[in-house]
Amino acid sequence: MPPKFLMLLLAILALAACTSNLRRPAPELEGVHFINTAKKLTLAKLHGRIVLIDFWAYSCVNCLHVVSQIKQLEKKFGKDLVVIGVHSPKYANEKNDENVRAAVARLGIDHPVANDPDLKGWQEYGVQAWPTFILIDPAGRIANQFVGDSKFKQLDSAIGALVSEGNQTGSLSQSAPYPQLAQPISSSQRALSPSALRFPSGITCDPQTNLLYICDTGHHRIVSASKDGKLVEVIGNGTIGHGTGSFVQASFCDPSGLTLHGSTLYVADKGIDLIRQIDLSKKTVSTLAKNLNTPCGLAVLHGNLYIAMSGCHELWCLDLKTLKVTSLAGNGFEDLKDGKGTAAQFAQPTGITTDGKYLYVSDAESSSIRQFDPASNIVKTLVGQSLYAQGDRDGALKSAQLQHPLGICIDGQNIYIADTFNHKIKCLSLQNQTVSTVVGNGKPGFRDGEWPMFAEPSDVCVMHNVVYVADTNNNVVRTIDLASGKVSTLNLK
Repeated sequence: MPPKFLMLLLAILALAACTSNLRRPAPELEGVHFINTAKKLTLAKLHGRIVLIDFWAYSCVNCLHVVSQIKQLEKKFGKDLVVIGVHSPKYANEKNDENVRAAVARLGIDHPVANDPDLKGWQEYGVQAWPTFILIDPAGRIANQFVGDSKFKQLDSAIGALVSEGNQTGSLSQSAPYPQLAQPISSSQRALSPSALRFPSGITCDPQTNLLYICDTGHHRIVSASKDGKLVEVIGNGTIGHGTGSFVQASFCDPSGLTLHGSTLYVADKGIDLIRQIDLSKKTVSTLAKNLNTPCGLAVLHGNLYIAMSGCHELWCLDLKTLKVTSLAGNGFEDLKDGKGTAAQFAQPTGITTDGKYLYVSDAESSSIRQFDPASNIVKTLVGQSLYAQGDRDGALKSAQLQHPLGICIDGQNIYIADTFNHKIKCLSLQNQTVSTVVGNGKPGFRDGEWPMFAEPSDVCVMHNVVYVADTNNNVVRTIDLASGKVSTLNLK
């Protein structure tokens, strides 16, 4: 056989094999737990509609980036499209159905979600990264696969092509069953009233005025209260947006981190990638910086606002005089690596605090605590071993382990940590070079008193020997009296 003809034949066979593989029947999702649907879904019952499977994890910032994009696709294509989120956990804590239910409620996800604790669906579809999208045609065959959080245009185009194809072939049917959703919020969660907090994720305090400032994230506003729980002020009207002006005119979107400097409160408005400035004297809200990449933790030092830029795994700096924003450390690649400037690597930095000389950063995805020296731009790891090392171990810094810590606050020689996925508050002693558990038993729950329980606490602050905790999935603020060890719930009045 002539070489050219042989090469052509091999190319045709390869193309045929590729096409056949793309349009192979989509396997059923076995071993998953549907957590917000009235009944277990099967792909067979969805024939006649286009199905988009989103393999995601609620700890993954890249997965969170696509939540709003999926909503746009659902709105555009209506009931021609069924989205199924298959939650594929990275952390042990994420295997728990109740924790996933809370995440679904917190993120406002309103399509069917299945938890895949043993990664059976992940393995069946050959998934290797978060997020991964599998697009299934109306006949139940795999049409496309996309990996990453910047695939909106490709998904939009591919779904549109399947709609056209389905209309031409008659395979797209409006009479096909459409999944019914059940209430996603866990029954074990505290009841939410209009005046209660909803998934608070950030907290800071002012020892001079004895006031607390809370990111009432689920209500898209900032709340200030006295240390005994008396409501002082609500900043933001509760609508999702980027409005500026008076406290009533202002609007936020998923505010998640904040820090106080003098009479100015700086807020990381995570949902719309903004840094907001709240003038507490003039009672106004303005925008300092735009087009960021999932800003989370904030800290002020020497006239600069330091930003834990979770979305691009870097540490940034906003000069408060010039308003110039620069990247200081990290190179955008997700990993745990020390070094100077861009030689260092972070993995979803979230919380940040300062002792006046160094910055301390909770690096969530590497379950680590990092130290940054602004004078030298050098990053050093205090706790943490690798991107995938996680656990719940107290002791010397070299051997201690955390699980997806988010919030962090320093008080003297002690760094208090919201060890989020361990449902604990821990203390890193700079003097003793150790990590120890302050409160929490490692299981999610709501209990005060001698044996307290927390549910994914996200942030901490310290005032007058009391640690205040944004206990996110319990929708409350908790207090820890460091002298007595007593844990209480702050009832906002």
